[in-house]
Amino acid sequence: MPTSDYSAIQRQILLTLARDSISHLVNLGSAPEVDESAFVPILRYPRACFVTLDVDGVVCGCAGSLYSEDSLIENIKQNAMRAAMDDTDSPPISAADLPVLGIEIAILSSLEILFCKNPQQLIEQLRPGIDGLVIEDSALADSEGESLKATFLPSAWENLRDPETFVSELFLSAGLPKDHWSPTLTVKRYNTQVIKQTGKPSEQNKENSLFSF
Repeated sequence: MPTSDYSAIQRQILLTLARDSISHLVNLGSAPEVDESAFVPILRYPRACFVTLDVDGVVCGCAGSLYSEDSLIENIKQNAMRAAMDDTDSPPISAADLPVLGIEIAILSSLEILFCKNPQQLIEQLRPGIDGLVIEDSALADSEGESLKATFLPSAWENLRDPETFVSELFLSAGLPKDHWSPTLTVKRYNTQVIKQTGKPSEQNKENSLFSF
């Protein structure tokens, strides 16, 4: 299902779902129960996503997945709560953070394999500002036995503006040399539809809350 098919109303519903899931977890200490049958079918299709949180423009949590068998509704709920509480790079979100919490949801397209024999061929295929990128070398593993891999969302182009830097920093993020290449390396790209809400939601958004607290 193309992510561009989400209407303005549906995007607002997804933002409200993310915000209310975080509020429910912070205020009540538990995940909310969501009746998926109350949502339109397009929001119930399996879709991977990332949720990024910020306070006053400073990132304070991020969580997501590249693949999903769960609905977009379930993924946004789970990733919003994980971003709020489980990101080891940031302290957990508190009740004081909720009124000023900014939310960004990046809904992923399907992943497309890029066929390339060297870094230059990869760089030539990239579309700056559009492509998110996933790299994985199945022959190399980290301390937990997982293959070395990393992803950059398309938003990373805001700070890494040229393809050469984008690729080299992604390899470093995966724990690989920046000029690494191997027959066991796989490269995939994707794009996202980004939905944002600032840390000062309107009174109308508050009235449209999905859950009771």
